Amino acid sequence: MGRGRHRGRSQRKHFKESRENVWKRPRTDPTVDASDNAVADKPSWEPILTDNPNFEEYYKEQGLVRAEEWDVFMEILRKPLPAAFRVNSNSQFCDDIISILENDFVKSLQAEAIEGGELEAIKPLPWYPKNLAWHSNFSRKQIRKHKTLERYPFH
Repeated sequence: MGRGRHRGRSQRKHFKESRENVWKRPRTDPTVDASDNAVADKPSWEPILTDNPNFEEYYKEQGLVRAEEWDVFMEILRKPLPAAFRVNSNSQFCDDIISILENDFVKSLQAEAIEGGELEAIKPLPWYPKNLAWHSNFSRKQIRKHKTLERYPFH
């Protein structure tokens, strides 16, 4: 009985030793240096392109939207999606998080929204039970960069 266990262990050891790791390259590899320079030249984040002639041509041919409404349709598609999030009801901090959202968080954003002209910054989704899901007019990018949101651990 003991032989089978010992043999398997030996086989695994030799398997690992004989196999080349294709994902790890030494730092002296010239292809790594070239790619590092290419990455340094490019910005780390590029805005998403919202113009796609093939997309527009395809949907124009489908006839889903009338010609006079096409520009409005495309304008709406180019807007960033709003952010939505859900509070985990099984968390020990669930009640605390909802309390912070309903009181401090919403009030600070609403005060700022009134100044900025935004109608409603954040609100609970009415169809989700116990105010555990929330909807924001901010995009994910705006939430990450927002000064008021920096003091909250939600982003």
